[in-house]
Amino acid sequence: MSVLKIAIPNKGRMSELSINLLEQAGIKIKQKSNRLLFADTIIDNIKILFVRAIDIPYYISSGSADLGITGYDLILERRADVGFLLDLKLAKAELVVAVPKSSNIEDLSNIKNHCIKIATSFTTIARKYIRKKRINAKIINISGAVELTPKIGISDAIIDLSSSGTTIRENDLVIIDKILTTTMRFIVNKDSYIKNKDFCDRITMALKSVLDAKNKLKITAVIIDKTDKEIDEYFKHVDEKLYLYTCKNGNIELIIDEYDSFLFVEKLKCFKAKSIVVIAISRYLK
Repeated sequence: MSVLKIAIPNKGRMSELSINLLEQAGIKIKQKSNRLLFADTIIDNIKILFVRAIDIPYYISSGSADLGITGYDLILERRADVGFLLDLKLAKAELVVAVPKSSNIEDLSNIKNHCIKIATSFTTIARKYIRKKRINAKIINISGAVELTPKIGISDAIIDLSSSGTTIRENDLVIIDKILTTTMRFIVNKDSYIKNKDFCDRITMALKSVLDAKNKLKITAVIIDKTDKEIDEYFKHVDEKLYLYTCKNGNIELIIDEYDSFLFVEKLKCFKAKSIVVIAISRYLK
């Protein structure tokens, strides 16, 4: 079997989330250091490549790595030709257009009398946006602290990521448009996927099983005083709250959202259930 290289961010929140996800899926990294470029895992034919998140789309599209985890916004910014295996639904944020509150600007496309200066680190996406909106603008490439540029006269507006909106508000800016929503994605080199489809799919399933287990619990119990048919009749009415339900000779197994655990434990107690056990789930393969 081929050795597959998985590229993940080398620093920041996405790096931490990537490492945690891989390790919860059973792909434990043997060495961890900000200075490492490569690391082995406990799976002999899986290696980890630590690189900048913005460069991961290129590493995947060029074949320097087989699989990767990075932001959807960065994939679009790089215009990378990659395959999408899984939306990890982590590090959710929005790429927004923001202007100073004092500007009273509501729509950049309505400004016709001068060229608007837009600061951003997402120059590819920004140029596509202004073309689509027919905005007369100059794109200024700024790699950090983009939100400060209107205050010091570098720009009239910014295009930047916002997860909570706090940084936008703290810098007296207001969002006037949302370009896209981004999350972390698990991506693959298209040629590598053709050659290693089964292995890539197995890794994808392992990651998905971690995500599917989030906020879910398993409950086991034994009910002696009711028949399986009587127990089935009750759980039939709450079927929409169940991910899994089995009952045989009064031995029950449920998989539920953790938010519903009180409801189900109380009902089992009403059924005079014995040996009620509530278990956190680390992985769930449907």
